[in-house]
Amino acid sequence: MKKKSLNQYKKNGLIKNSYTYYCPDCGLKFSKNMHAYNLKDIENKDNAVWLKYNNQSLTKDEWYRIFKGGISDKEQKVLDKEAAKKLKLKREGEEKVRKEKIKQATNVLPMLIPKHPELLKPITTSSIILKRGEIAYLDLDNVILLEPRAVRTSTGGYGGGSVRVAKGVNIRLGGAQGQSSSRDVLTQIDSGKLILTNKRIVYTGKLKSSNIPFSKIMNLTTYSDALKVQIESRAKPQYFKDTDKSVKSFKYTNELVNVKLTSSILKAMILTLMEN
Repeated sequence: MKKKSLNQYKKNGLIKNSYTYYCPDCGLKFSKNMHAYNLKDIENKDNAVWLKYNNQSLTKDEWYRIFKGGISDKEQKVLDKEAAKKLKLKREGEEKVRKEKIKQATNVLPMLIPKHPELLKPITTSSIILKRGEIAYLDLDNVILLEPRAVRTSTGGYGGGSVRVAKGVNIRLGGAQGQSSSRDVLTQIDSGKLILTNKRIVYTGKLKSSNIPFSKIMNLTTYSDALKVQIESRAKPQYFKDTDKSVKSFKYTNELVNVKLTSSILKAMILTLMEN
């Protein structure tokens, strides 16, 4: 179908004129309605265009595209929508696989670290002065230090009765009685840096610093949001919180993943360094 190849037939009307466009060779006939053209007839009724688009009103550009093997705007929108849906499903599937790999990596990293010490990559740090033969592996910011602190509470009371001296006025007799007790409450001490080397754990804050040689560590206990370190010669342990705000990057099943440094992963790293 070549542009401007159709003959035009005009029919005058009382309100508006009607136009018909036709091809004398193939019997192709269109009626015009506003800016659309309705396919009314064609000599070969087995023609694929006729079978699919007869009596449909489409724009001139759409008809040229269709006769060149294309499709209508409506069909193209459907195809585009389906393609977008497939692409979305594909991306969602890929994201699901990626998240599953990260989840697997998070779960197995504590086991991978002892088997693959190369995951512990040395770093350069200016936060502390390293001793001879000492290598730094982690330098974490904004780690919260918590320690148990004794908090004293008291309850009071009065012994004896009361005497009414006037309407609405009573005098309480007897002495005051009370009890006092003390209990440990986990208290935030500071916020600062946590540095892990092959010899010790170092914490440097604005208010307090702590140096914990591996040889002094008695026990490591993990919580959902903190690592508890029991230290020899210290009655009360120290808790390091918010290490999971930092991440460690490594490859797992040929994919680079970023894993939060949870207390479990931090414990695994410390134990690996202690063993080596």
